[in-house]
Amino acid sequence: MSSLTKRAIAMEPYLILWPEGGNGSALRQVAYAKNDLQKLASFGNYRLIAGSKDYDKDGNSFNVAEYVVNGGLVAQAQKGKPVPLLESHLSVGSGSVFDVLNHKVGVGICFDSDFPMTIHQLVRQSADSIVLLSNDSSFGVSALTDMHLAYAGIRALESGRELLFVSNTGPSILLGANGRYKSGYKSTKEPMLQQHKIDAYHGMSLYVRYPYIVSLFLLLMLAFYIAVIQVWGARDDH
Repeated sequence: MSSLTKRAIAMEPYLILWPEGGNGSALRQVAYAKNDLQKLASFGNYRLIAGSKDYDKDGNSFNVAEYVVNGGLVAQAQKGKPVPLLESHLSVGSGSVFDVLNHKVGVGICFDSDFPMTIHQLVRQSADSIVLLSNDSSFGVSALTDMHLAYAGIRALESGRELLFVSNTGPSILLGANGRYKSGYKSTKEPMLQQHKIDAYHGMSLYVRYPYIVSLFLLLMLAFYIAVIQVWGARDDH
């Protein structure tokens, strides 16, 4: 990733992203990783959100996203929804909103996208865009990749925020606030550099403001359907 990051820094981007790195070591806890990040600053100023792993004082491990500016740790988000069985060794954390210059970027990790309230909470914390770091290498180009992107698209639509989905050898795709594809690629055999332009949004969508309104609507529709069936059944009996 360092070679790609050097190339990215030369392009003077607003923000650089690395995918989920749950099998790696904490960037700020391993000397060589910390030094490498600091050396990258010699290629120019940079802001990076990178997938990593962290450990608390009790030895509990978390998949995390670390916000690094010119080699220094600024903030951290933790994976709120570890994958059942596969990540039973991980502790449950929470996503976070990073202040990136004049924007607030909400950050989730992988399986977080499957849970509406996890992403909606970032919007309630004033996130004007969403970044989702993932590790989809084991999926390949398959229905599982499509499913993961579909969940991310639904979260973007619900929250009214553009969502950037970044993984290692899987998708690097920007989804619009309507949940549809804007830019990027679905798969690649090797990590590659991809540019995206995210438009920030503010305000609360109806779904985030009233998260149970869709469920309530569906229940009302079901109740109406049952009532209609009962009415028609009673007419047939007569």
